[in-house]
Amino acid sequence: MNIGIFSGSFDPIHVGHMIIAEHICEFAGMDEIWFSVSPRNPLKSAEGLSDIKHRVAMLKMAIGNDTRMKYCDVETKLPVPSYTADMLDVLKAEYPQHSFSLIIGGDNWNIFDKWYRHEYIAENFGLLVFPRPGCKTNTIPENGKVTFCDAPEMEISSTYIRKYAGMGRRLNYCVPPGVMDYIIDNGLYR
Repeated sequence: MNIGIFSGSFDPIHVGHMIIAEHICEFAGMDEIWFSVSPRNPLKSAEGLSDIKHRVAMLKMAIGNDTRMKYCDVETKLPVPSYTADMLDVLKAEYPQHSFSLIIGGDNWNIFDKWYRHEYIAENFGLLVFPRPGCKTNTIPENGKVTFCDAPEMEISSTYIRKYAGMGRRLNYCVPPGVMDYIIDNGLYR
């Protein structure tokens, strides 16, 4: 099978993530999308990052019963901070029957050269790059399997949701069903 790996902080997961995942599944030849919650991104500050158990719970809620979407726990078992290249190596070893492509936004594409073993990732795994508002993604590497997806540009962000959820605002239509209640019930982003 062709598997798209969508890794991120998902703090919280929102409808934009799910729309992108569905679009890539439907239009980029992926059989399934495996979501991986990054315990701590080495290129971002860990300050204010919600506990991984909350981020995983919200992700599983978002996936619900959609059989095309899966939660992948490989990254949570790696040393922190985790590196995408290491996670992809583990997946390749554990599931040699599958072909893996990494899903990233245009914002990450623009800093992809700062990623640990980025050339290795580009050469050995497919990259599916979705557009992000304000990010031009027209630079194509000489090596690697990079596809720029014609996916919708999503203005919504986890930062936006954290800000307004922290102010006590309900943003039910910005997050998948049940996620806003989970945020409130667990006092997240206060």
